[in-house]
Amino acid sequence: VCTMKHFLIILVNLMMMSAVTAKNYTVVVGTYTRNTYSKGIYTLRINPEDKTYQVLDTASNVENPSFLSLQGDLLYSVGEGSGSGSVNAFQLDRKTGRLKFINTLSAEGKGPCSVVASQQHVMIANYGSGNVNVFSLNSDGSLNQLVQNIQHLGGSVNPDRQKGPHAHQ
Repeated sequence: VCTMKHFLIILVNLMMMSAVTAKNYTVVVGTYTRNTYSKGIYTLRINPEDKTYQVLDTASNVENPSFLSLQGDLLYSVGEGSGSGSVNAFQLDRKTGRLKFINTLSAEGKGPCSVVASQQHVMIANYGSGNVNVFSLNSDGSLNQLVQNIQHLGGSVNPDRQKGPHAHQ
């Protein structure tokens, strides 16, 4: 469950990546959707002067899109779904805040928990299976294919707490 503290931390981090429009900020927020009222990825317009916000769009087709990465007008998310999870691509219209779903691929691991994008690749870490995966991008920013899988090995000095690796940011 995402607490207000977590939301504010996410919001501050995302504001650093946001587009500034006059005195308003446009931010994109990923959330947990399982067993909550949250629906997915939200695009918000925030006015810090009058302390108001407006929901511009909601992408509700990804389960638990908890981590996001913005690369230009392309937004990438993980989906902490059951089983393998997913990595997802969206087009962001910065003027309207609309999110257009592009495509999705399997995370090729369990519990994707972080994502970072460049112009040519998207990299995710899978906490549950302990691997880091790199996906290539097509010229339009859509996800192409898995090009590298780095499987971490080992565990913790306390094997009762952690029997295997947990890749994360």
